[in-house]
Amino acid sequence: MMYLGKLVLLLSLCVSGYCQGAPPVEARQELVRLLQSTEEPLSRRIAAAEKLTTIRLPGEAILVKVMEESSQNLQRVLALQLVQSPQGAEVLLKSIEQGKASPRLLEQASIRDALQAARVAGLKQRREKLTENLLAADEEVAPLIRQRGQGFLSANSSPSRGKLLFQKHCAGCHRVTSDGARVGPDLKGVGRRGFDRLLEDLLDPHRNVDPNFRRTTVVTTGGEILSGLLIQGKGSARLLIDQQGKEVKLDKTEIDEAIVSPLSAMPTGLAGHLKPAEFYDLMAYLLSLRARASPPQKALEK
Repeated sequence: MMYLGKLVLLLSLCVSGYCQGAPPVEARQELVRLLQSTEEPLSRRIAAAEKLTTIRLPGEAILVKVMEESSQNLQRVLALQLVQSPQGAEVLLKSIEQGKASPRLLEQASIRDALQAARVAGLKQRREKLTENLLAADEEVAPLIRQRGQGFLSANSSPSRGKLLFQKHCAGCHRVTSDGARVGPDLKGVGRRGFDRLLEDLLDPHRNVDPNFRRTTVVTTGGEILSGLLIQGKGSARLLIDQQGKEVKLDKTEIDEAIVSPLSAMPTGLAGHLKPAEFYDLMAYLLSLRARASPPQKALEK
């Protein structure tokens, strides 16, 4: 408890701009710990990320790892740190290409200008590819995220009720144990993402999309048009799972064209259509899923 009190005091000083008296390495490490903690309020994590700029970057790998499980506001702050150097700018582009960060970051003028100044190889072509057909931010989603976020704080939510909702609406595609479905991303330990990021993932699933789980439109040789998650089986076998969970078995020779979309295979508005009380229960259950985390990464000491 004494160490915890010291830690909180040091973090408060650092975030407030008074780190001059603290050893640079120690101050940097404490800020990194705060940045990595999804238990902390988003405002404090953003302040820690901004303060790290004046001390020293904690290493691109740490920033990308945090970005992968962060909400859009924190992603924007981390991206602005990364683009300060050519190496960091390249890391940012790769993280977006790999679905670890939202391509909407490239629409931010400050990030675009910094990438241009960093002279990243093939920047124009890569940026155009990442932002082509990019959906504009849904003006209806932002208010819903705020409403559901505020409502959750005062709701009498139940993880046990949320588990039943997960089994009804989500278990057909996602798994939280070794025995669950593997159509969508594995959600074991998903609670580590924290409240803010989970809100975005549920209500705006197209914001951060893993390339392995993007929606594919298939045109068969018979002229049929199908849409969903396309999975490669053994040999020439293919399986397409639509937004209702229906499975369509295909052979490679039956596919005339397969067009990969920048959208997630997760149905748009699925979580948003739940009643508020049901949504809060589902959130409570997902937040309770906290598999053992990896040891915190340390800040660079040189």
